[in-house]
Amino acid sequence: MKKRVLLILVAGIFLFSFFILAKNSAAKAPDAIRVGATVSASGKFSTEIGPFQRLFEAWVAEVNRQGGIYLKQYGRKLPLKLIIYDDRSDAATARRYYERLVTVDRVDLLFGPYSSPLTFAASTASEQHQVPFIAICANSPKVYNRGFKWIVCVIDAASRYTYRYWEMVKAEKKAHSVGFVVEDTLHPVGVYKGSRQLAEQAALQVLTGEVLPPDIGDFTPVILKLKKLNPDIVYVSSNIPFAVAFMKQAKELNLTPREFHCIHHSGVFRQPLGDAADYVVVQSYWEPGMN
Repeated sequence: MKKRVLLILVAGIFLFSFFILAKNSAAKAPDAIRVGATVSASGKFSTEIGPFQRLFEAWVAEVNRQGGIYLKQYGRKLPLKLIIYDDRSDAATARRYYERLVTVDRVDLLFGPYSSPLTFAASTASEQHQVPFIAICANSPKVYNRGFKWIVCVIDAASRYTYRYWEMVKAEKKAHSVGFVVEDTLHPVGVYKGSRQLAEQAALQVLTGEVLPPDIGDFTPVILKLKKLNPDIVYVSSNIPFAVAFMKQAKELNLTPREFHCIHHSGVFRQPLGDAADYVVVQSYWEPGMN
């Protein structure tokens, strides 16, 4: 994950360079390239995304250690200046801070927040004020189907988010049915819609698709239904807090499919689950040791 985000940050600077070079070549060079973002340092996403601030800071420090980013327009390197706020894992808060980043802090480039709902809200400031916006963790089609011209996505679309997993399932020919458990927010629903089609293309029978409120507390009725249907795969399309709550109750109620698949994971998924996280299948853009 960290390697992927670092590559995204580098790509963002190249995109920024494209926009700034399009401006008047006689413009006076600024003191720095001002980069803005929010990070969920508090709220429901904080355990997973809070460390991103240290990643941003490390990236800026490394770039500045090398003298900054060279811009041909000015014939020299410019240092980066990072401005970050805590969006509290809240869409309205994110939108307010991105408006501030553009109108008060006068940033040159924006990196998006975590999740499609926060990005959906935050990117309106970018579009209104025509500031480049790199969406680093948002892939719901609803974010990109608004005709916006100042936002780019750098990860797979939600509908293809786990396509490699379904390719593997199809090739193995061991699973024949799947039951979906879905958190009713933009990204998980987008992943579910695409994964349902991919599952059918892999010749799996979709036994159920349970779309549930993000703040649901009791999964018992859904788990009992899944036990009765007995799918080979229980596929959980959700953010980590939802997945952790579901997996805890699934283990307590002895739900035992051939395979659990959760679309998001990390240490903050395993830590609260302990042994219940064993043998849960996930996907990742990058892991230590991968080439």
